[in-house]
Amino acid sequence: MTSTTRDLQLLYFDGRHARPVLGLLRWSTQSLTLHEAQAPHAVLAQWTHSEIQWPERTRHGLPVAHLRGGGSLQAVDSALWSAWQAEFVAADSLVVRLQQSWRGVTASLVAVVFCLFVLWHWGLPWGSQALLAVTPISVDQAAGEIAMRAIDEEWMRPTELPAEQQAALRQALECSLQADDQQREYGHDAARHDRP
Repeated sequence: MTSTTRDLQLLYFDGRHARPVLGLLRWSTQSLTLHEAQAPHAVLAQWTHSEIQWPERTRHGLPVAHLRGGGSLQAVDSALWSAWQAEFVAADSLVVRLQQSWRGVTASLVAVVFCLFVLWHWGLPWGSQALLAVTPISVDQAAGEIAMRAIDEEWMRPTELPAEQQAALRQALECSLQADDQQREYGHDAARHDRP
């Protein structure tokens, strides 16, 4: 088949039988007609252009076009199918051209990572500030009360320790805080004396 031939040799599965029929698909502006390969004037089936769902071009495997009423058309030669489809059906879309190129895939991956970084670094803070700016104070207060109630009920239950043990713990905490304050004051005084 040359690039100017409007016939494409393929296998036709009618959706009712397991055996395919070797045929020639002929393109015209109104329809696509399937002829028997052995008898090119015998018409097996005819479809409008919208009744055939054409596959994307791939590097591996044989392409299969699905028919609206059931059945499929399978390529005999993938390269001839791709050339015929590009000439008579439709050229590859931008997405398919990018998928077929390692540079396109790499550029797409870099763009996705960059967009995710931008959204995380600048978009999320900006979006949260914008949302907070339009949120009524009553909603903010209600959310705060619900959160505080949940914290009080789940994690801040009243202690069940005896009063003497509570007093001992409070005394130990106060002593620790005083010692920490004294350590800080000593550190500041030592830093002042060390300066020339």
